[in-house]
Amino acid sequence: MIFFIIMSYQARADMFDWGGIPEKEILTYRSVYKGIDVVHPDPRPLSMRYGASEAAVNTEFSIRHAGNDPTKPLEVVVTVVSQNRYTSRYYFGFKPGPKINLVYYEKTVFTPAGKKVRTEAYDYTESVPPFPGEMAHPLILPVLFCGLDFTRGKSREFYLWLNPILIMTMKVVVKGEEDVTVPAGTIPCYRLEMEPDMRDFGGEILARVLKPFAPKYIFWMDRKAPHPMVKYQGPFGQINIAGAPIEMSELVKKSN
Repeated sequence: MIFFIIMSYQARADMFDWGGIPEKEILTYRSVYKGIDVVHPDPRPLSMRYGASEAAVNTEFSIRHAGNDPTKPLEVVVTVVSQNRYTSRYYFGFKPGPKINLVYYEKTVFTPAGKKVRTEAYDYTESVPPFPGEMAHPLILPVLFCGLDFTRGKSREFYLWLNPILIMTMKVVVKGEEDVTVPAGTIPCYRLEMEPDMRDFGGEILARVLKPFAPKYIFWMDRKAPHPMVKYQGPFGQINIAGAPIEMSELVKKSN
């Protein structure tokens, strides 16, 4: 979902609470793109062409945990089918306890015929220096955000992990309430806006200069508990400029 160049990180934040995460839930989303033809992308630049081939067609979140028992770990499996018809399956493991503490990540890629072609894994507890405990991966943001305090104006800072050397301080703010229409219907939602902390690029002064260029990511969360994500919208690619392609994920159905 999210791509950005990171230089350093400096803020501190608390880990997310369990919040309203259900004991078991399956959420299915479709992806929509504006400003780019991901089926027949322009071959220039080459990076955009390859990015378009790996753009998601649909995404499924499978969430499991043992109710209110804090000794049982949360598990999240995310399955993404891309434009090139390859399937990526992501497994996220968390430390047991009252806080959402990501400790393990694994990604496995399959060809359209079902052949496994690549696996990568990270045990965040084995890193030297250690990763911050309040860290998130882009694909688990819909899970974390369902436990937010949705009072208008409330904000939250956390670290976003993109790869072992790209970690960004992010801030998410509750902007208000909106009704959103997606394939699953018209749903009353809370609107959240997330931006990177531009101080990570070199302090307060440079942050003011870069602020207008900061990418903005918008999440609409169902106002009805357990507050699943209904829609996501953000820039497609690495640079958030006027007229940049837009990527959206829209809820198709949910089940348990």
